[in-house]
Amino acid sequence: MERNKRSQSEAPGRKHPRPPACPREVEPKLTPRARAIEALELRRPPGTVPTCELAFSLFEEWLGEPIRPFAVPEGTGIRKRRAMRRAYARDTAEVYRQMGHCIITNWMAEQDTIELTQAYREETGDEFMLGFPADGTFGIPDGSHMEEFVYLLADRPAEAREEARRRIDAALATAARLKAAGADVVWMGSDYAMNAAPFLSPPMFQEFVSPYLRRVIEGFRALGLYVIKHSDGDINPLMDEIVAARPHAIHSLDSIANMDIRRIKQRYGDRVALIGNVPHGPLQLDRRDVIQSSALYCLEHGGVRQGGYIFSTSNAVFGGDITGIRIEPYRFMLSVRDRYMAGLAAEAGRAPADGAEPTGGLE
Repeated sequence: MERNKRSQSEAPGRKHPRPPACPREVEPKLTPRARAIEALELRRPPGTVPTCELAFSLFEEWLGEPIRPFAVPEGTGIRKRRAMRRAYARDTAEVYRQMGHCIITNWMAEQDTIELTQAYREETGDEFMLGFPADGTFGIPDGSHMEEFVYLLADRPAEAREEARRRIDAALATAARLKAAGADVVWMGSDYAMNAAPFLSPPMFQEFVSPYLRRVIEGFRALGLYVIKHSDGDINPLMDEIVAARPHAIHSLDSIANMDIRRIKQRYGDRVALIGNVPHGPLQLDRRDVIQSSALYCLEHGGVRQGGYIFSTSNAVFGGDITGIRIEPYRFMLSVRDRYMAGLAAEAGRAPADGAEPTGGLE
């Protein structure tokens, strides 16, 4: 019927047509890599807050089906080996894509990391930042070397300083090879603290770590790499020294070790990006109420509105005996992120730039 063809703005009795509804402003779309770089440069990227993990291994749990294996049988030819690496990269990149991650990091032997970095670049181009571990600075030694390390610092400080220089040179050589393979971000993984306090006192840290931390970060930057300094534990007494060394970001920010992201953002957020602070315990125990409240605290106070924040747990996401995290609570954590970002977009009258599918509803 003709009447049914009329638009509402042309309905009988209206003196003037109703103006069309204003479309929501759509933010520009950036690749995950570009969004991560924006955050590392202390800016606020459009769309969903950049997200990553120090390491992630629950690919099959996320997909609900097997992925192609990473391991290559001994004696496999070069072409077959390369094809297998690319198949693994293809499968796992899809998981990172679905989760909204921006940085893919490989913690493997150097040659494996080189080959996988090349495979990710071939499969995904510049879609993601690609990371690798390298540090060189003294961290907390394992139990079998604890006594030896302590005596080295106390009795032979000159030898300790020479060892620190050697380790830094090795880390920079590794970084140069990974940069040539296509990586663009280095994770410095030496832990400096336990939950109650740093392992080394601030004066000892200034003597045996700070000079080499500054040097290695300067070297990483000279290679064109972004630098993320990871450390577990309460590093509050060391934060001035770490930030002065100029990493692009600090990761972990262990909430169980008195690392309050709100306070850290207020004090250091104009100089360094922050990554992490969502605690592991509630994820391990599947405490949805605590996961939600802690994730919202990080999103609200870590810098989503101001910029310079990447959403992450405070460690790494593995299953089994390593961290005991199952995929369901992790998926729930990401859904908290999605709801929070949708709320910010609604406040601003914008459509999300990413167009990402939600990772799951709040239960």
